[in-house]
Amino acid sequence: MPSSAHSIQIQGAKVELPHNLPVAVYGVTQDQQDYLWLAAEFDGLLRFDGQQYLRFAPPGPKRNLSYSQVVTDQKNQLWVGTWGNGVWRLDELRKNWQHVSALPENARIQSLLLSASQVLWIGTTDGLYQLSPGSMQAELWQPLAGQRIWYLAEQDNGIWVATSNGLYQLASSTATDSGWLPQKRFLNKEIRTAVQGQQLLVGLQSHLYLLDLTQPEQLVQLTFGNSNTMLAESQNSWLIGSIDGMFRLTSTDEGLKRELLLLLSMLGDSSATGLAKFG
Repeated sequence: MPSSAHSIQIQGAKVELPHNLPVAVYGVTQDQQDYLWLAAEFDGLLRFDGQQYLRFAPPGPKRNLSYSQVVTDQKNQLWVGTWGNGVWRLDELRKNWQHVSALPENARIQSLLLSASQVLWIGTTDGLYQLSPGSMQAELWQPLAGQRIWYLAEQDNGIWVATSNGLYQLASSTATDSGWLPQKRFLNKEIRTAVQGQQLLVGLQSHLYLLDLTQPEQLVQLTFGNSNTMLAESQNSWLIGSIDGMFRLTSTDEGLKRELLLLLSMLGDSSATGLAKFG
């Protein structure tokens, strides 16, 4: 943290007013007061009101953390993932921090997903954990122990989990109906992203695949490097964040088409803001 930043008091919590703009932002959420909260690698947890940033830090010796994810729940609490110090909760008044227990020491958080049932799914570099509503003790999802969890996306038919060893469908709160997608192309492969629209779009390290789950033998593919995040825009178009920028991907009769929307690469520009975690 810059030594020139000065401290102020806001709602009883000690925060800092940084002098520099964030360099690398890996997670963004909006709370019920319409503040934007940014999880930044070098600049901490930042609140942006449209004009200025405020930096919030948890108590204790590990204040200068690298933040990887942030989500907001129905109670307006913030759940914040770090790269090396687990998950923290910042209460709705932005006064009190609490550390989620039962995660591995120095847990590196790759992804967070707050499901419709308010279960917090925590994707780490060493497995998937779940945190039930009202609890602060995480539980390991045993079928994915040891897996690096790249990405989580919830759809009507469950949660898709992109892992270092394939694509997993988490169909319910028990392991009975869950399992690996039995598509040979994805088995034992590192899956970076997956999102369900009318079809399943799957990102590997060097390709994107479009899969119709009713006809799993039919695949449409496109050479595409490191798709780090996805958002379904319509039934046949998606926004893709990658190390090469932000793209719109469209499914047409001729195949998958991509359009560069915004260059986010940090190469050659130390002031660029990145939105992809982690290479």
